Amino acid sequence: MIRKYTGLIGSVIIGICFVTGSFIIGSGMKERVEKTVTVMGIPAASQNQQSSGVASDENSLLSKSEAAQYLRITEDELIDMIVKQMIERNSLTSYDTYRFIPYIKINGEYKFSKDQLNKWINYAMTSHYQYP
Repeated sequence: MIRKYTGLIGSVIIGICFVTGSFIIGSGMKERVEKTVTVMGIPAASQNQQSSGVASDENSLLSKSEAAQYLRITEDELIDMIVKQMIERNSLTSYDTYRFIPYIKINGEYKFSKDQLNKWINYAMTSHYQYP
């Protein structure tokens, strides 16, 4: 008689373990996502800036004209670089992160992070890239 219910009892135990494990993993993932979002500064951007010691103007985005001025080139030269790099990037299957000028396009406007531009400049200088 015990043999008759052994498979059923084993299946119930495995099912309970599976459900319990799923809840544990799910709650851990939720906490991890919340921590990641907090670190990225999405829900608490001002708190993140204060804790990292980074000045708020370093985290702000630069417009196309501000980025060009920061790089000491014209806006046309900046856009020309972006277009040429976009063509080159599309022809590659893989590339280094800072090989191309970092930007984001929001509502059709180019935006640049000063911190990311500095990283791009450092990468370009150590890799001896030449931009026409």
